[in-house]
Amino acid sequence: IATPESWTQMLDSATVQFETLRLADYILSPLARCPFQRSISGDVLDRLRILNLIARELNADSSLSDHGNELWQTYCVGEKAWFSDESPNDKRYFKHELSFPDPDDHVKKLSCTWHGKVKIEQFRIHFEWPRPVGQAHLKVAYIGPKITKH
Repeated sequence: IATPESWTQMLDSATVQFETLRLADYILSPLARCPFQRSISGDVLDRLRILNLIARELNADSSLSDHGNELWQTYCVGEKAWFSDESPNDKRYFKHELSFPDPDDHVKKLSCTWHGKVKIEQFRIHFEWPRPVGQAHLKVAYIGPKITKH
């Protein structure tokens, strides 16, 4: 797969590569305000790849398989984890900002406090976690600059 040269190409690539993720169609809007950076794009795709692997390991009841638990421990636990939940204070303080239109029904709102972290320019990937039982895809609602800046 060719290296993306724009945010649009990055999102198109992610949509093709990561079949268990459902990227919201409005994600490009916050990204378009940021100059494209190949290094950020690469890191975002790396995190989406891991998120896709974790999503593949979700059972029908939304629990993780043994391999999924291993991935979770590797990428979601510890000080340098690629994915984490917001702090209780940030969840409270930024409740409105961390609510996004549901990619499948823009009238509904999703709370997406879990996020992937890209150190360059403090980019974040906000997604719905845990995945609701019976839902086929893990929904990604935001990719862009960190929202919870104080």
